[in-house]
Amino acid sequence: MWEGIVKESHLLDLSNLQEFSVGMKLGTEFPHWLKDQNELNNIIFNTTGISNVVADWFVKLDLKLDNLDMAYNNLTGKVPKAQISSQLVRVDSSLARGNNEITVILSVRNNKFLGHISFKVCSLSGLHILDLSINNLCGSILSCFGNLEGFKVELTHNKLTGNIPTSTQFQTKVDPIIFQGNVALCGPPLSECVGDGTTTTSQSRRNDEGKTDDEDKLKK
Repeated sequence: MWEGIVKESHLLDLSNLQEFSVGMKLGTEFPHWLKDQNELNNIIFNTTGISNVVADWFVKLDLKLDNLDMAYNNLTGKVPKAQISSQLVRVDSSLARGNNEITVILSVRNNKFLGHISFKVCSLSGLHILDLSINNLCGSILSCFGNLEGFKVELTHNKLTGNIPTSTQFQTKVDPIIFQGNVALCGPPLSECVGDGTTTTSQSRRNDEGKTDDEDKLKK
């Protein structure tokens, strides 16, 4: 079993490294030795102990990744917006779907990312699964999430607020558990938002003269 921190000196002779998968401690900083790895297509950092922001130089690397997994770390700051779209997890879904389609996945689960969810996420081509669970994200859920065909999202245990967007996707096709742990979220499929009380049948029902039952009672 490997012990200690993986350093650049360990990888000096691996200029054509294509895959790096690790589930052990790498130190608290984002690994600088990745700067010199130009052939990587598979990066998995699970439970590495990194407790810093995602380095700007990393999201700007010209890599064509098939797999990027940064879940279960202590990454902080905001979820990278611009270049991260080219570093989405792309998983061959032939085993799951029985064809050669590619399922595009972006997962930053169980970190310490904060701030609002960027609207740029909705423009990521082919995005199928977005896992933002267990972070410190705030603000409202993007309305475009409900309009993405075949889109699955995990938002549990953040600090999201406001109404859940009105869409068939969110209100009839998802398990309410995806919103769990966001105490300030409201609206179907969760509880009704305060101040959004819907009128009862008796309040909205009109009589033959076009008046509500309550209006009639005031005149009697």
